[in-house]
Amino acid sequence: MEALIRQHALRPLDKASLPHLKNINAAYLDTPFDRGNSYSVPYAYTLTLLGYNVQKMQELACPPIAGR
Repeated sequence: MEALIRQHALRPLDKASLPHLKNINAAYLDTPFDRGNSYSVPYAYTLTLLGYNVQKMQELACPPIAGR
């Protein structure tokens, strides 16, 4: 994103055309690569979790992840 902004390869967003922008949690806006969201807005968020069977891990002699 930063390179595209520096190269003037993007047009600034017309925020008046984005009425639902107000519904985006402020924590996901104003990113370091686009302060003020002049050129970008978040459109997707994902979270990856990993679960494991403690008993099976012990049977396989696999140590648990440190600090968990």
